[in-house]
This record gives sequence, C-alpha cells and structure tokens, in this order.
Amino acid sequence: MPFPADIVVESRDGEPLLIVEPKNRTGLDDSTAAAIRRNLVDDYGLSETPAPAFLLLSQERGFLWTGAHADRLAPAPYQFSMTEVVRRYLPSLAPDRWLWGDELGLVVVQWLHELIGGTSPLDTEAERTILDSGLLASLRGGRVVEEIRV
Repeated sequence: MPFPADIVVESRDGEPLLIVEPKNRTGLDDSTAAAIRRNLVDDYGLSETPAPAFLLLSQERGFLWTGAHADRLAPAPYQFSMTEVVRRYLPSLAPDRWLWGDELGLVVVQWLHELIGGTSPLDTEAERTILDSGLLASLRGGRVVEEIRV
C-alpha cells in the first residue's frame, strides 16, 4: 500500500527527500505531532517514512524528523515557529484567523519552492532550523510534488 503524502520534495533523480504534512491544528505540540507521524507510518505498515526527512506543519509550529531510519515513536528532534513564514506570504492575515488546510498547503508549497530554489530569505526560525539540520543542502535543486503517493 502506498504512503500518503500531501507534499513531497524529490531529488533531481526523482527520489523522495522530504515528506511534508500540513496539519493545521491549534496548539499542536510535540507529543501530538509525534502521534500524527506514528499513525501515518503505522496505518501504512511501514517501519519508517519512505524519505530521509518528514516535516509536519501547522501555521504556528513545525516539526522535523531527519534520518531515513528515525525511530517512529521518537518526538521530532527539530521544532520551530511557522508564524513568521505564514506572515511573509499572508501579511494581512488577522492574528486570530485560522487557515484552512488547503490555504496552509499553498503557503507551504510556495515556501518550499523558494527554499529549494535558493530565493527564500533565511531569516526566520523555520529557515534557520532547516539550514542547521542539514536538510536544506540536500533539498537544493529538487522539486516540489503535491498530492502524490510514494
């Protein structure tokens, strides 16, 4: 059975590098994020995600797991705020306005295109975390694919 992926960043050779799951839940915390990731992996009978990295995002927080064989039960080793990223793309968004899933997905896709293309400023906590994790270097030159099954 294929692994569901809303967004995948692939290498130039078409290999999955990063699975991205936008889940716009209020108050998303590390234990809930780990449970969402674990449930996705368990629901599809895999011991791990089929990419070296997995990114779970809400409009408030981001959770990043790296390593092809990262423990499926482990909390995300990287967490960061997504607020500044969302504000960059939606500057007139009211502070109490919650985005629909598709709206968040559009922001995330635009952000990923700019990250992998090298045109995104690296001035937010989110981008610094992606850079510091070593993931950004592997994503450069890749391509964003939406709503696929890997």
